[in-house]
Amino acid sequence: MKKTLIFPLLLSLALLFCACKSTPDSDSYTASYGGTTYTVNTVDGTISDGQYTYRYAVSPYGSTGYQLDITYPDGSTYWWRSTSNGGYGGGSANYDSQKYVDGWTLLRVLEIDQDTSGSSGGNILMALFLLALGLMNLLRPRWSWYLSHGWRFKDAEPSDTALLVNQLGGLVALIVGVFLLLASL
Repeated sequence: MKKTLIFPLLLSLALLFCACKSTPDSDSYTASYGGTTYTVNTVDGTISDGQYTYRYAVSPYGSTGYQLDITYPDGSTYWWRSTSNGGYGGGSANYDSQKYVDGWTLLRVLEIDQDTSGSSGGNILMALFLLALGLMNLLRPRWSWYLSHGWRFKDAEPSDTALLVNQLGGLVALIVGVFLLLASL
């Protein structure tokens, strides 16, 4: 009985340590777009193209969208509202896209961070969970059968088909876990 408790305990400890999230080393990053390198400071909410510095703020818009507001050095503004169907934007009356970098380009620079920031810890956690579950089902199908069905019945034994289905499910979970782990690295 003690041996059967060791595996769930080790699995719980592994999942606990995987939940730790590292913090980024820097509050800024660089992104290249259209041949220009931009420096984005996420704490100050600024984007610099080397010549001018633009302020930005992102806020929720609707239930699934966001609103981006960009303020130019001369005080003019550009805004973009993203919705589930797309988005739309505009600028203040004194907005001059000829003098400064246009708002659409700055929007793309900010989206580069979203596309290349890496995956969240949730994908790694899910991958490790699927790997552990898959290994348990593949190597110990009786355990998984007992945890899912056997505890409900007194002196019940799984059929050979039930054990085979558990092993196949474990193989599928193992394969999906490996793909998730590789995708999140």
